[in-house]
Amino acid sequence: MPPSRHDLLVAAILAAMIGLARAYPVQVGPRTQVTADNAAAFAAVLLLPPAMAIVATFVGLLCTALVRPTLLMQQAFNISVSVLAVAAGATVAQVLLPDGVRVATDARFIATALFVTGAMWFVNTVLVDAVIAIQQRRPLFERWWAHNHLHVWQQASLYLIGLLIVGIAAERAWALVLLLLPSFVVYRSLRDGAALRMQTRQALEELADIVDLRDRYTHDHCRRVGDLSGLLARRLSCSPEEVERIYLAARVHDVGKIGIRSSVLLKPGDLTEHEWREMRAHPEVGARIVAKFPEFAEGRELVLSHHERWDGTGYPRGLSGEQIPFGARIIAVVDSWDAMTSNRAYRQAMSVERAVDELERGRDSQFEARVVDAFIGLLRDQPDLARLHTEYTQDVEAALQAHAQ
Repeated sequence: MPPSRHDLLVAAILAAMIGLARAYPVQVGPRTQVTADNAAAFAAVLLLPPAMAIVATFVGLLCTALVRPTLLMQQAFNISVSVLAVAAGATVAQVLLPDGVRVATDARFIATALFVTGAMWFVNTVLVDAVIAIQQRRPLFERWWAHNHLHVWQQASLYLIGLLIVGIAAERAWALVLLLLPSFVVYRSLRDGAALRMQTRQALEELADIVDLRDRYTHDHCRRVGDLSGLLARRLSCSPEEVERIYLAARVHDVGKIGIRSSVLLKPGDLTEHEWREMRAHPEVGARIVAKFPEFAEGRELVLSHHERWDGTGYPRGLSGEQIPFGARIIAVVDSWDAMTSNRAYRQAMSVERAVDELERGRDSQFEARVVDAFIGLLRDQPDLARLHTEYTQDVEAALQAHAQ
């Protein structure tokens, strides 16, 4: 039986919506984008015959790929995943609801929508996780929930929007066009929110750079700790969102030192008890500073806890073991490594071999053993990271003047 004019019109509109949604992703983080094409694809599964739903999804995504060509293999993979997810959803819908769309109060329709949602979400996440697992050479489904739980409500919202599309299109296909204006308003608000997060990131990194400029020996310390913490977080299979949060917290982990007197911060000899108390206050000062940035609320705990020790003898709160936020455990190892392999006012840098020995000596006392092992493995796999940072000593006054300009 040839498709009806209503189905053709719905397919054309949904294909256009899928293409537009993929062409204009929302930047929700410096390295994370979200596309809303799942909503229209979900609606296509419930509104159209299986073959037509698949074709509409493929055509919409293909048009976007042709208009905005980027990495060919990545585009092909993304299209394949979306089409397979639609095929899985359409198969479930055909089995459970062979007579087509029912009204939203129909229990069978509601059950079908839930099963279709589960099928599409499962295919999307499993295929993506499988590719990441192959690239990272890790077991499939390792930390799978950690990678995907942050997206659950986001994806659930998209499927609810898809149900709204179904309700509209089942009565008046042309009315789908009316969704474009509110969709654009939502897109703009999300885009502006992402811009605010980017501005927050830039402001925090600027503060971190100012801290580094105060010390003639610690040039780029915070930047190195940030970069290495991000690499270590990825090696420990953290989700992209976790990696970004840990990276940024590591970049600003010493921002509290901006409140430490230079006579204490740059003292070449041993600190007095009073000076040591002042120095130990910098995690709390830093936490108070970053708490002023609502977009970085989750990073506050990492900044506050980066001097806690696995055995509970750290500061400022004496946390131990799993009480210490995971990101702070990562930052603690990397911060210690960079400090040991750099010259300081009160001592010369250690050799790489001795610094590695110190990390191993701190397993299960100062540091979590798993994090230490992963970091040493990272240094072994990327030997260029295992080097001293003694080649540069900055003129503090000149550096501050150059930064101000």
